[in-house]
Amino acid sequence: MPDHHCRQCTDTAACGQYHVYVIELEDGAKIHRPFRDRDARNQANDNGVCLYVGMTAHRVSCRLGQHRAYADDLTSFPCGCFTDGEVIQRRFRGRGRGGPAGGGMGDDLVQDDAQDDDAADADAADGGATDDGATDDGAADADATAPVARTRGNRWAGTFARRLRTQLFWAHNPIATQAEALQREAALAAELRALGYRVHQG
Repeated sequence: MPDHHCRQCTDTAACGQYHVYVIELEDGAKIHRPFRDRDARNQANDNGVCLYVGMTAHRVSCRLGQHRAYADDLTSFPCGCFTDGEVIQRRFRGRGRGGPAGGGMGDDLVQDDAQDDDAADADAADGGATDDGATDDGAADADATAPVARTRGNRWAGTFARRLRTQLFWAHNPIATQAEALQREAALAAELRALGYRVHQG
């Protein structure tokens, strides 16, 4: 069954290309510097709506789940993007095996969504290892055999996520290369700022 965030992804597996996406954030994001200072003072048409714009090789809904798991200081997230829809636990880069659990919600903390490198390469390097330690709610305590994803998350996107704004990005997906996706991400962020949104770009 097709995924409604990309014409070529399915509802369980990624298409192998790249995607841009837009997350609408809750009003609580407005008090934080990426949204308070970056746009509001410079936009005569400020509409007060905060958005996070990013790019990913994962299915967009999986990427949203990654942001939420990262903001909750979890070490892993459930993902079936590159295993033919079989959901496994992937460990965040830099977490697990004694890695840092993540910091608090500081005004200067910004993770780069562009660090979501081609996860298919990471899967091949990991040998497709799986983890049987998933919990009922999908937030697992990943063991040492869980594959490490070449990605982290963004705390603003995970903490304040309200919903995906599919109508703002669907027509752009999929995108053939990472370089093109990064350009598309920047262009989309600029377009949304021009429309009056307060945008933080990954």
